[in-house]
Amino acid sequence: MPVSLVFERNADVSGVVEVFVQSYPTLGDLMGDTNGTGSFSAIDVNPDYSIAGAFFDGDYNLVFEKDADVSGVVEVFVQSYPTLGDLMGDTNGTGSFSAIDVNPD
Repeated sequence: MPVSLVFERNADVSGVVEVFVQSYPTLGDLMGDTNGTGSFSAIDVNPDYSIAGAFFDGDYNLVFEKDADVSGVVEVFVQSYPTLGDLMGDTNGTGSFSAIDVNPD
């Protein structure tokens, strides 16, 4: 099964140079940094949030966390895409806020 990593620039930038996805055919390829391919996604991250994680559960999911600690249900947002191509093109995504309140420590 392919392994994909998601990288976000530290500085907020507009356009399609903010989120980079690097994929490898196997975990061994990732560990050796061989046979990887990557490209920038069309995703433009809200400057108040950062990518906190990614997971695959049949959909490709990105987890965004608000940079400043806040209470309530606006701290963690999960955006889901049916395919990796949809994530790369930032199309057909659906998302919602989680009730998770991240410990500020």
